[in-house]
Amino acid sequence: MILPACIKYQTELAENVANLKAATGMVPEFTSSRLNEVSQHIECLGKAMASLKSKIDHKSDSEDPKAHARFAADEMRPAMKDLRDVVDALEQIVSDQCQYISP
Repeated sequence: MILPACIKYQTELAENVANLKAATGMVPEFTSSRLNEVSQHIECLGKAMASLKSKIDHKSDSEDPKAHARFAADEMRPAMKDLRDVVDALEQIVSDQCQYISP
């Protein structure tokens, strides 16, 4: 699960920025920039997840299998790609120490 790992990393970055600011009085530019980047990607992830869920939950009046297939190709597939793109970007940013490893 990428979202818990991303939130953990975001929290670590935020704590690091706050601690460094308290200790030195300055805001670390690179870490702050990384925190903003991760935060923006997490927001995009949430939107992409919601978009895909709305496509999955879509109710069709049609019983036509071709119409369902067309909806999947035209609506669901692009939503899945959008989600995958955000996840791929986050996987490049999030620390390996925060990555979820399945048992």
